[in-house]
Amino acid sequence: MVDSAAYRNGDVLRSMNGKTVYVQNTDAEGRLTMADAITYLVRNEDPSEIIEMAGLTGSVCSFYGDTCAAALPTHHWLYDRISSLADITGELYACMPEFPEYKELLKSPYADVTNAPQSSPGIGAAQFLCSFAEDVPMISIDTGRMPFNSRVYDGHPAGATGFGVQTLYWYAKKRKD
Repeated sequence: MVDSAAYRNGDVLRSMNGKTVYVQNTDAEGRLTMADAITYLVRNEDPSEIIEMAGLTGSVCSFYGDTCAAALPTHHWLYDRISSLADITGELYACMPEFPEYKELLKSPYADVTNAPQSSPGIGAAQFLCSFAEDVPMISIDTGRMPFNSRVYDGHPAGATGFGVQTLYWYAKKRKD
């Protein structure tokens, strides 16, 4: 805690859209800010869709490693559009399952949602963020280790990879066409 006003595990915060959030993990602070950013975007920019891409969890790394990023769409056509760019970009995405049992993990007895669902197989952060998109189609992409590569492969040097930049570029370019 940086000072006595810092939030702590067990606190309940009210998000910009009025949804209450039970803080189960203070290390998941970025997604609290991102939730309000998504709400701001939905209410002030009238987007037709939202693509959120970030390194959200370490658990996705233990499953996908440095092969692909994990994607959770609210509408499957959004995943299809993103993953169809792999032939152009070389950037791979795996679609996380949208089982009702995983959505149950977001629930909290103290608030509308929890910021870090326990027993979540790396899908909780994406589900949390998507719950703030209201009715706007959204895909949350957890890049895991993809932005930083420790090995050389297919002409890519070790180090920062810029993973996702090509996907976003080509996605925007094809949507414009």
